[in-house]
Amino acid sequence: MSEQNPTQKGQAPADAIEIPVPEARCPHCGRVIPGMNILTMELPTEKGPMIWMLPSCPFLEVKDGKAIDGGEPCGKIIGTVFAGYGAPQIARPGAGGWS
Repeated sequence: MSEQNPTQKGQAPADAIEIPVPEARCPHCGRVIPGMNILTMELPTEKGPMIWMLPSCPFLEVKDGKAIDGGEPCGKIIGTVFAGYGAPQIARPGAGGWS
């Protein structure tokens, strides 16, 4: 490599080692996950609703009992994350609580 030519400085050596890239797989259906659906769930408490984030498998049923990739639908929850408490709901006249 020449110190004078900057284009040769940035080149990788000819015997570079490829590093494997891990793939995320759904623990239920075993398919590689290209992304996730993030669902939310609110559980009512005295402090206000507990908000939970629920990442799920993106292979939901889309048509005729099949997922978008043509396989069996999965869509199962992969994990849960507690995201905090929401503001308590206060009944206000005319806001659906009172008529």
